[in-house]
Amino acid sequence: MSELFRKDIERAFSFMQRRRKVKEHARRIDNDLQCGRDFNGTATIKHNDGSVLIFEFAKLDEVDDFIVVYTEHHGFHVYDKEDVNWKFKKYEE
Repeated sequence: MSELFRKDIERAFSFMQRRRKVKEHARRIDNDLQCGRDFNGTATIKHNDGSVLIFEFAKLDEVDDFIVVYTEHHGFHVYDKEDVNWKFKKYEE
């Protein structure tokens, strides 16, 4: 196995481990969130390919190299910071 290929595999494995830890963290947080109280804004995620996702009634969290978007009715979504641009607009109180 070439050295370059081995390093690529190590990087991919490291990324997968970090993402799994972030998902475990997000799952714990998601279980404690309450509808109407904790989902206090709009999260906009723009992928490098130009596609855009808009989550109303959401909560956004930055964890290590990842963005986690918690939604009121559709669980949470984890994105690699290198793959997306994001913004979060909190609702007026």
